[in-house]
Amino acid sequence: MRAIRLFKLLLVPFIIVYVIFILIIIINVATNVRVRDEIKLFKYSSRERINDVFPADEILKAINSKSGSYSSKNIQSDHEKTIKNISKLKKYTKGNLHENLVSESRTSKAGLVLFSPMVSEFVVAGPGEMGAAVTLNSSESHLSKSRWKENQFNIVANEKMRLVRTLGDYRDPLCRGRSYPADLPTASLVIGFYNEGLFPLLRTAQSCWMRAPIEMLREVILVDDGSERSELKDKLNRFAAILFPGKVKVIHLAERVGLMGARTVGADASSSDVIVFLDSHCECDHGWLEPLLERIYYNYKTIAVPIIDVIDDDSMAYNPKGIKLYYGEFTWTLMFTWKGIPSRISAARKSPIEPIETPTMPGGLFAIHRKWWTELGKYDPGLMFWGAENLEMSFKTWLCGGALEFVPCSRIGHIFRRKSPYTGGGQYNNARRVAETWLDEYKTLYYEAINLTPSKNVSIDVADRLIIKENLGCRPFSWYINKFFGHWKISRLSIAYKDLQTASGMCVAKDNRLLIISECSQSNPSISLTTDGWLKIDSSMCLKGDIKRGYNVVPSRCDADPYQQWNYNATTGFLVNTKTELCLGVSGLLSTLSLDRCTKYSDKWKFMVNYI
Repeated sequence: MRAIRLFKLLLVPFIIVYVIFILIIIINVATNVRVRDEIKLFKYSSRERINDVFPADEILKAINSKSGSYSSKNIQSDHEKTIKNISKLKKYTKGNLHENLVSESRTSKAGLVLFSPMVSEFVVAGPGEMGAAVTLNSSESHLSKSRWKENQFNIVANEKMRLVRTLGDYRDPLCRGRSYPADLPTASLVIGFYNEGLFPLLRTAQSCWMRAPIEMLREVILVDDGSERSELKDKLNRFAAILFPGKVKVIHLAERVGLMGARTVGADASSSDVIVFLDSHCECDHGWLEPLLERIYYNYKTIAVPIIDVIDDDSMAYNPKGIKLYYGEFTWTLMFTWKGIPSRISAARKSPIEPIETPTMPGGLFAIHRKWWTELGKYDPGLMFWGAENLEMSFKTWLCGGALEFVPCSRIGHIFRRKSPYTGGGQYNNARRVAETWLDEYKTLYYEAINLTPSKNVSIDVADRLIIKENLGCRPFSWYINKFFGHWKISRLSIAYKDLQTASGMCVAKDNRLLIISECSQSNPSISLTTDGWLKIDSSMCLKGDIKRGYNVVPSRCDADPYQQWNYNATTGFLVNTKTELCLGVSGLLSTLSLDRCTKYSDKWKFMVNYI
């Protein structure tokens, strides 16, 4: 009996311990399933370089650890150890992988360090690998359409890829194996975002982190501009701590301040020599960082911009031809435009990898030295949300003694969205601040382009920006025009007459390349006569008497062509082409603009607005 009682006494605590043990197992399994589901797209990642490869299970351990981060001692950071364990990674990547490229840092005789960079890129079978398009099944395609508005690109295809997919080395062969100074400045990566998809955001940061030397890219700073999405809060914090242990700062702003405000916060929180600003839906290619830092190393007042490849917004295909060797210009409405490199610049280049001076930059991706960023006054704090900030930075860089360059050996892919998924914007306010601060007398052209008459021009306060401009001894905007657009005739600064019509009240309209007369409507272009004799249509086109094409009058880029010169007689109503001494008229079945001999029967014209 005593034995039975003793057995019962021992059995009760045993059962209790057993039940607790089972409960612990159940809770642990449930937690693992939840976390595994969250990180299902992380096939492998890295701590500091692309050769520090570890699979999803290692991330799982990190997330479940008490510290919320994974010690560097637990990560395979040794290159040789990683190579030995390639076979172990196959079951996680579900494909055949092999070492695609391994190179090492080495010092040349000239004392320069060759970073190429140290990479172990594993070619893996999977969606989007090597920059290929992602294929979706029917259910995924349906889901992608329903989720398109979230980011204005195919988030389903984006999330189907590994966190960092393999990419080809799209650089010019001359870029590979280049030598760079051993003491290049350090860099901080700053990414501001608002309601961005979690995986596009992490892919941006991780692809750049993995493909840059740890000696140079010191930290990643993610600035949440008041996002509403829950996944961009605690989950982002947790993942960022895993991917960039001890090297990341995630800043959550209480309310939305806009792109420029978020970037400024990130820049202020950074500590490296150079600040690299990126949009939150990019992918960095091999060796992207060193060429940018090199240009700043030789001149701290240089803003270095990578060649921007196009990532298809639907298929996620990486197009290395993208915006290849284009450069930036602008319209008089102060919108950025891509242009082919002028032949005079192409002919002067000594090498296909030589940096290209550009009048303007797109603004989403660039590197700038902290000192120059501060001297320029950072972004104008009066700029709202987004819009025109790239032109502000472009203009003041050139005018205040700096340089702006595209760097061919640096390539970064970017998802170009057809429209913004976000509300808000400040193009009108921002463009006016840029015009009032930097364009000097040329601001008249901006107001002409947006059809804002002087009487409707309400003044804005840019006094603080003008003080910076004066303190830096910045050049006048005419210097900028002469440097980049001296081959154009941009000297006209004011409009004499505006809104050309026939005497009978008909307006000029476009019909392909021809200009015709039609009923007036809001779609008709406004044609103005400048004080120095141009008939200007739109922001940068002028009417030209084309004597080689049946004496038609056609639009052409405004330049020093004498056939673009006109004289208006307000008394007779004649518009005379001063080169040919012929009058602007209307002819043919299509009522096209043409040049005709001036007689008393010539067509008469009137302008609806008179500035004289």
